[in-house]
Amino acid sequence: MKRIVIIGAGLAGLSAAYHLGSRKDRDYMILEKEDSPGGLSRTVNSKGFLFDYTGHLLHLKNNYVKKLVKRLLKGKLRKIYRNSWIYSKGVYTRYPFQENTFGLPPEVVRECVLGFIKAAKNKAQAGGNRSFHDWILEHFGEGVARHFMVPYNEKMWNCHPEKMTARWLGSYIPKPTVREVADGALFDKKSGLGYNAFFYYPKKGGIQALSDAFASSCRNLKFNTDVTKIDLKNRSVFFRDSNSKSSGKIYFDTLVSSMPLKELVLKVIKNVPAGVRKAAEGLKYNSVLNVNLGVNRRNISDKHWIYFPEDKYVFYRAGFLMNFSDGLAPDGASSIYTEIAYKPIAYKPGDRKKVLTNR
Repeated sequence: MKRIVIIGAGLAGLSAAYHLGSRKDRDYMILEKEDSPGGLSRTVNSKGFLFDYTGHLLHLKNNYVKKLVKRLLKGKLRKIYRNSWIYSKGVYTRYPFQENTFGLPPEVVRECVLGFIKAAKNKAQAGGNRSFHDWILEHFGEGVARHFMVPYNEKMWNCHPEKMTARWLGSYIPKPTVREVADGALFDKKSGLGYNAFFYYPKKGGIQALSDAFASSCRNLKFNTDVTKIDLKNRSVFFRDSNSKSSGKIYFDTLVSSMPLKELVLKVIKNVPAGVRKAAEGLKYNSVLNVNLGVNRRNISDKHWIYFPEDKYVFYRAGFLMNFSDGLAPDGASSIYTEIAYKPIAYKPGDRKKVLTNR
């Protein structure tokens, strides 16, 4: 029987194990360094407040995945229509910004609408090696770029869109028509544009409910097990148990890893080829500091989340978990999660005070 070792009990690792479950010719083991399943899709309980490891909403577009999640949660899944906004220039406008400039200062509205019309007349190019910044200008014009798209994305990615490719976009950024942009400048209207116009979320327990449902269908889960080294030549994984402080080794026929790629290549795999190591060293990434607040007051907001493009706010997004499902905050209370992007090179992950006070 072939042995499969899965590193990480996040949703990716748990899904791999779940789909191996029916294969009688496969034996697997999941190694997870934390004491519970979920990875970054976990929920913690703090004095009766349930906080996800930042916002985790389920955008289920694939029919198989949708059926799988519904089967795992056994009817405990809620469909929610988005109520998200942008806060800039001292006012709230509806998401997506490029379709909803109603309420902004008149000069900003004019710049955004005229810029959009000009871009529409020029027609955006297709394909190519354009930067994300070029893509923004081609589709939305200079006004939308200046007042939202560029500052927000630079704040979230910690990288100017000029240094980013446009190849990843797909359907992630909504592209309205000229008519929709004109209507959104004149009227306050709800929008159904975008991949996240609606989403799913567990009725109880936060996103942890999905991770636990996956884990209950899996076997051979080893928690508190930190992978310290991988020897590909001898097909072995070395690990350390954080409870007993003991070390161990397990052999594999197939290895599945959900560990961060840079860490896997540069720190864990033994004798990595020079070319692979050099490529890994060039990988760039962000970290996100998730600051959660419990508020001893009801109904602080009816919104699901708000985007903050302006640099005077250290966070780029804030959300309200208690509006996703019941039981995420105690009776009479509310909760807020905020997301702050920072560069690990500038700040160590534990240096939270500097991240909160500097950019």
